[in-house]
Amino acid sequence: MKSLRPLVLLIGAAFLFAPLQSANAQSPFTSCPAATGQTFTVILPDPANLTIGGTQAQTGDEIALYNANGDCAGVGVYDASSTSSIAATIDDQAPGGNTVYFTDGDQLYFQVWDNSSNTHYDENATVSATFDASQSAPVDNNGIYNSGESLSIVQTMSANGALPVELTAFDALLMDRDVILRWETATETVNAGFEVQMQTEADQAFEAWTNLSFVEGRGTTAEAQAYEHRVTDLAPGLYRFRLKQVDFDGTFEYHPEVEVTVESPETFMLSSAYPNPFNPQTTFTLALQSAQNVTVEVYNTLGQRVAQLYDGRLEANRTHQFTFEARDLASGLYILSVRGDRFAQS
Repeated sequence: MKSLRPLVLLIGAAFLFAPLQSANAQSPFTSCPAATGQTFTVILPDPANLTIGGTQAQTGDEIALYNANGDCAGVGVYDASSTSSIAATIDDQAPGGNTVYFTDGDQLYFQVWDNSSNTHYDENATVSATFDASQSAPVDNNGIYNSGESLSIVQTMSANGALPVELTAFDALLMDRDVILRWETATETVNAGFEVQMQTEADQAFEAWTNLSFVEGRGTTAEAQAYEHRVTDLAPGLYRFRLKQVDFDGTFEYHPEVEVTVESPETFMLSSAYPNPFNPQTTFTLALQSAQNVTVEVYNTLGQRVAQLYDGRLEANRTHQFTFEARDLASGLYILSVRGDRFAQS
């Protein structure tokens, strides 16, 4: 067992410790360990900020603290008349010598027993909690344990059986060639964040997705949250976006997709050749507002055609890429000519 330094509590006079009562025999928490003397204290919210099944907690309700392995580290019986607490074990090894309770970086999980209805809110339901990390505390705002201190204050807690992350909206707003993704959650539990993923038309044939960014979540909260991510300078074409929501323990869930089509802002859009100057090849792209027959050719300064890169029909609102290979041509200036049914440019 690791030797821990003595615990020092620095708290305001408003915080009083209620004695830990005996666990209700009907509750599922009878196997939770008693305080070992090497503990940290979790102060539970007042009745207005602790709800179970949509109503305020009552005296006799129980709240237990668990680690990610499902091991109970402590239990407190709620007292609506005074400040209640959980004395949670932080031993390296639990009795029996084979269970780790909490080490730095571990997520805290709560389970709740509603004494009046004999309802157990366990890992299959949502028990959301927000923390006050403004004081010296072993737990940050997201419910992550860090050793060295001894007191943790829970601001709000609710047990309601909702999904771990309840996504209420996910929309894509097209602005010129940018896409603004916006989504909202009603509640979150141990939410590390969202991986924003995109699928292009080329990806769709292979069912492939590209990871664009990771947007940090709010951990555990019972309050509605709003998020936004902007994807800039997209070429014309069809795009799909989705969110991969990731918990702190690595578990994840995909949410429904949204789809947008980026259209050509003009009749056509011809990019610059890159690189330029080049040796021996250069690449450029062409996008059309409407499908049509297109001829792509390259001429020298004498007006002689040296290459035909394409002659045929091109689809609209897609980015078409062409490569000019000049390995067998003399160094010099070359002119790109692109002609369609409704446009021409050199």
